[in-house]
Amino acid sequence: MMIGFLIHLKSIAQTPSSDLTETFAFSVHSIDDFFDRFNARKNTAFENYVHNNFPGYELKRERLILSLFDYDYLALNKSNAELLIRQVSDSTNPQFIKYEDEDWFAELECKVYYKGVPKNIRLILKVEQSGPDTYHWAIVSAKAGILNVKAQDNYKAKPKDKSTDIVIGMRKYFLSPVSHGIDFANLRNVFINNTHIEDYIYKGPRSSSLLNFISLVQNSQLKFQQVNKISYRLAQLDGWMMEINYFNRDTKNSGWLISNLVKLSPEEKNKFMKTYLQL
Repeated sequence: MMIGFLIHLKSIAQTPSSDLTETFAFSVHSIDDFFDRFNARKNTAFENYVHNNFPGYELKRERLILSLFDYDYLALNKSNAELLIRQVSDSTNPQFIKYEDEDWFAELECKVYYKGVPKNIRLILKVEQSGPDTYHWAIVSAKAGILNVKAQDNYKAKPKDKSTDIVIGMRKYFLSPVSHGIDFANLRNVFINNTHIEDYIYKGPRSSSLLNFISLVQNSQLKFQQVNKISYRLAQLDGWMMEINYFNRDTKNSGWLISNLVKLSPEEKNKFMKTYLQL
């Protein structure tokens, strides 16, 4: 049954369409859109489009999740995809993903200038809770060749401001909770407001490379140019890690799609997290 609707849905979603409206409707336009489809959220623009334009087509959650895979990847990895779909769509114990979850990350490939020389740097961000029902994006990890040295002696931690412990949203400097909706264009503020860099860093353990990043920004040795690429790692589902990338192409199977799916034991997940975040 799974293979049957896989083939059926693939034929719908991969066929290039001259109908720009239809291609646009099927494309996964944002990570929020990805979450909505994965969870089979009701009354979304996509669900309404399918119901209005494909009468009689039953938009089951299994089909929705399947359509979130890049089909070039899926063609070679159907068995893992089927395992994931069966797990999360189990009628007695369905599993969902949400913005507030732990263990999902945005990975940004950025162009910066280090002492006037162009360099690439990789920043990993996560959603961090500020207080009751308030959230923000925070920098967890920084990776680049220029950061792979012992933490610099000139790193200076900002004194803890106890008045902002409860609701960080009251601070003047933070990355908006909807930064992903503008492709993290506001990351530039981290470098502009460099004396307040600590406000943009998450509250957990910090690697040497992250301390070096903080120090270089504080001392105006890093200048932000642009975000070149964004991807996401979703590891909040038991036993799995999904990598989400953006596919810009003129087919219905486009936008933010699963480009890699890895099965992880609890021990493997813990090891992955430590390595990925350099903790």
